[in-house]
Amino acid sequence: MSNSSKGKAYEREAMEVLKADGYMVEQAIPKTIWIGAGRIISVAHDFFGVWDIIAKKLGEPTLWVQVTTWESISPRRKKIQEYCWNSDFDCPVIYARIRGKDACFRLLYGRDGYEWTGEIKKLVKKVKINLINHNGK
Repeated sequence: MSNSSKGKAYEREAMEVLKADGYMVEQAIPKTIWIGAGRIISVAHDFFGVWDIIAKKLGEPTLWVQVTTWESISPRRKKIQEYCWNSDFDCPVIYARIRGKDACFRLLYGRDGYEWTGEIKKLVKKVKINLINHNGK
């Protein structure tokens, strides 16, 4: 699996975690560009060049989410610390995926200087249960 496909998979996992928490989510979609003689390619295109996901929940600040791996956290911190936010309306956050764990993320908020305070979000997979009545049907 390529790094870009892993990144998109991690973004989808983060979106599912946010949806499970009651957020509406929007993912940045790739941008198509023309190169050469009529050739089209797809390139990454984040919101404002930084954010992978925007998440909104009624009565809560808008989450601006950068998804990365725990090992790649340092360059992400540097990149997004340049942005100023109104804490009443916006909440920048890094969802740092933990290697080897199924859809498990450490959350680092801008209000905490993007230092991890121990908060972890994990996607709880839905289990399909088949109910059997007393007659065995």
